[in-house]
Amino acid sequence: MTMLNWFPVICFPLATNLQPLLNHLASLNVRCRVTEEIAEGQNKRSAEQQIWTDEQEQVLYVAQLCSQWAAGELQVNEARQPVTTKVSHSKFTVGLHLAKRLPVTISIILLGLIGAALINADSQQLIFAEPFLFQGITNNYFVPLSESWDEGEYWRLITPIFLHFSFLHILFNSLILWEVGRRIEIAKGPFHYLGFILLAGVVSNISQYTIMNNTIFGGLSGVVYGVIGYIAVYQEFIKHPILQFNKATIAFFLVWLLLGVFGVIDVFIQGSIANAAHVSGLLVGAIFGGVMVFIDKLSSKDDLHR
Repeated sequence: MTMLNWFPVICFPLATNLQPLLNHLASLNVRCRVTEEIAEGQNKRSAEQQIWTDEQEQVLYVAQLCSQWAAGELQVNEARQPVTTKVSHSKFTVGLHLAKRLPVTISIILLGLIGAALINADSQQLIFAEPFLFQGITNNYFVPLSESWDEGEYWRLITPIFLHFSFLHILFNSLILWEVGRRIEIAKGPFHYLGFILLAGVVSNISQYTIMNNTIFGGLSGVVYGVIGYIAVYQEFIKHPILQFNKATIAFFLVWLLLGVFGVIDVFIQGSIANAAHVSGLLVGAIFGGVMVFIDKLSSKDDLHR
């Protein structure tokens, strides 16, 4: 016996006619169903329509289409279109759509893979990776940071986030960015997400250097904790259909952060955890997420008064 799993996407008021949207989703070979649920509010209960899909990897894609339709940004035909497209073509369409919508997430992951390759190509002397370290190395001596700035090597402020000392490290960070970071890019746009990535990366790199200079460090973990902090704060105050993530996973990362701070993880790994980068990245994300909550709530109030 097998069972088909369904995954929640987004809710609409009970009076909303969802048929045009459902017809459009069906034309894309996205299988959905609608249930009537009871929503718990402040001292009241109300009914609403919950859209579900049967493929977990399509939840964000369907949520985006639904949000665009609700905002009037997606035009759909009222009449139901015959479904003639094959499922394989639908998956290709979804993949192409995600590639266009996630240029920053995909680029960050690819640059991380390149950074890992540069490190592993010469892990002893770091000849290929040296130009991208936060602090340069010449003849096995660390170059004073002021000399790098005098040479105009300001890219070193950000490039260490792409340098990974194992492919397992970049794989782990890439999975988290794909699951969490892409939500920010889809919901807020690539320029917003890129600006946040640069901010979190620079702050986490500077923080790590400030705490422990004359060391070699790298990795996207500071940025990863940044997106976790962003999502954790934002979803507590605004129930955005895309900017939601499993709170148990967020709690796991916070526990992992504490284990790193107290030196537990260093016992089991080669090298040591860049705790300053992790903590500062988390704080940047939390503050940035809080600012966005304030801006979005203020914007929604302005829309109501118009």
